[in-house]
Amino acid sequence: MANFSDLNLGNPRIPLQETNTKKVIKMESESGYLRSRSRSIRGFKTFSLNYNDLSESNIEDLIEFFDLVAGDAFVWQHPITSTNYNVIFQDESISYTYNEGGYVETSFTLREVW
Repeated sequence: MANFSDLNLGNPRIPLQETNTKKVIKMESESGYLRSRSRSIRGFKTFSLNYNDLSESNIEDLIEFFDLVAGDAFVWQHPITSTNYNVIFQDESISYTYNEGGYVETSFTLREVW
């Protein structure tokens, strides 16, 4: 399994947004009662990462990694808790912006998988 840390991008910009999600199925009866149940046993996390000081070679490495693992899980280490997560890129594309001084800015979301 590929490892995101091998890219050596450094830590993302803080604050790092983390979201816990637990899917729920809700059914409303004709009489107005609402029934709900958990859709799965386990929830998942998403991590929104922002980088604003990548070099051109860093963004090229990131794009190559994105193309390599598209749709496949890889290991990502949380920069604050040092916990390893198996994740995928949530979106099917990755965008980036070239800034003054030769730096590149990008943001993307990783989604935990089992």
